[in-house]
Order: sequence, then structure tokens, then C-alpha cells
Amino acid sequence: MAYILGQYNKNKTVEEDNDFMTYITGGRNDRRPVVSDNGVTGTTDEPFENECCRITDSLTASINYYFHGRIKRMADPQVFKIKLVNYENTPSAENVEQYIKTITVAGGNIHDWVDLEFMFTPIIVFDTILFELKRETEDYRIETRYPIIAYQELSKINNLIPKVAPREALNTEFIKIGVQSHPGLLMCINGEEVRAPRSGIYEIKNGIMLVSFFSVVAGGKELSSGIEDWMNQVDDEVDQIKKDLDDGKITQKEAERRKSLIYSKCFFDTATYPKDRKIDSFTLDYMYREE
Repeated sequence: MAYILGQYNKNKTVEEDNDFMTYITGGRNDRRPVVSDNGVTGTTDEPFENECCRITDSLTASINYYFHGRIKRMADPQVFKIKLVNYENTPSAENVEQYIKTITVAGGNIHDWVDLEFMFTPIIVFDTILFELKRETEDYRIETRYPIIAYQELSKINNLIPKVAPREALNTEFIKIGVQSHPGLLMCINGEEVRAPRSGIYEIKNGIMLVSFFSVVAGGKELSSGIEDWMNQVDDEVDQIKKDLDDGKITQKEAERRKSLIYSKCFFDTATYPKDRKIDSFTLDYMYREE
């Protein structure tokens, strides 16, 4: 059995970029009731609702995915637990939910939109990405907050190793790798989210670590103004509600009702919202065992 060194150089060629990632185009925004909490006590029996994105063809177990979105900032912080769920399943101890991560969108200028990207790998089949908002005192005593999210992109991350590795590579696994590119290069290695350090060089060199999955990850660049137009429209609607409330034209209750009608939106459909993916140049050095 021999140890073989190899190298793969990626230049900025458009035709190769689909080899790294594939767009998921079917999805829609929705809200999912929180049946364990009856919302604002004393004024309504309706439960709080969490923002979510329902995937048309569901999410496949053991597949690596990339999500990119934007969340509208509020005056106060928003703390989300991001989970994978099946929409029709009532949240309970008996139903499986997969926790992905917790994020905090700091409070501040309500005209700001905060970028969010993450990778995840479902353990079973799910059909929904859930943004579970931590409810604060203001949700019960002042008004129910309705987060606004642009679901910008969902993509399957493709494994580059079968394309790179010669047929002689044992089980198509690398035992050492080194990547050279720019600082911050985003990669998916064995399903984990990894970024190149300041040096632009990332290495797995201490001992033997089998690398069965490797890809470089990059979100698609929007080729239309669809998302920007929608975000500007949302900002205008929020401003108008605040102005009408300050001018005494509407009550606080009416302001809350109008806010609740501003929904999140899904932009996965690449026919309506075209995207162009550019994978940055990089060099991959690898070692494998030959049978």
C-alpha cells in the first residue's frame, strides 16, 4: 500500500461552480404556532408564532446544506434557536426536532438587515427550518414581536473528493489535506463549517484524519433587485406604521395588527430571483492511500 500526494487547483471558472453547490429552489415562508405558550395573556388566546421556511421536497438525511438569509433588526435584541422540524408535527417531547444553533440579532437601527449564513446536516428527513424566537417581557405586556426574515438561499453542498480523487484512492478518502486561498475562505469538511485562518492556509496534518467530504462554499450573488426592493418596501411599511401611531391616526392595537401582516419572504426560486455563484480560487493539496 502506497501513500500518494496530489494537488487540485481551482481557478475562477464559472462552469465548475455548480460542481460545488446546487441550488434548492422549492420553499415558502410560513409561521408555526407555539402551542405550549398562549401568547399575550389577558388580551388573546392565540399562541405566539415562530417564523419558518417550509421546504418543498424536504431535507434529506445526511446531506450537507448551506443557508443564507437576512433578518431585519429590531430596536431590541432577537434571540433565535434555529431548528429543523416537520411542520405538521405538534411540538412535544415525542416529536423529533434537530437543534442547529442559537443566534442573537443585536438591537439597533430598525432599517438594518443582518446577514446570516450557516451549514447543517439533517439526521432524519425534515421539511422546515424553524426560527424559534425567545420571548421576552415585552412580548407579553407590550406587543407580540413578528420577526421579518428574507430566506435568500438554500443549497446542497456537493462533495468535491469523488471528482478530485483518482480511482485508486482507497475508499475515496484523504488522510491529510492542505488548502491555500484567502483568509476567511468558507469550507465544508466532513460536514463541519471551517474557515481559512488569517494566513489563508488551512491544514490537517497531525496524525491521520480521514477526510471523506470536502467542498468550498459560497453564497450566490443576486442578479436581480428583488430582495433589495422587498426590503425597502418592508422598511417603508414599518416607517408608515410608526408615523401613523405617533400622529395618533391609529391605536397601539391597530399598529400591532398591521405589523403582524408584514410577513417574511422566500427567495429560493432562481427563475424569479436569479443568482450567480462564484467559487474563489484555491489550491488543495491532499494525500491518500493507494490500494
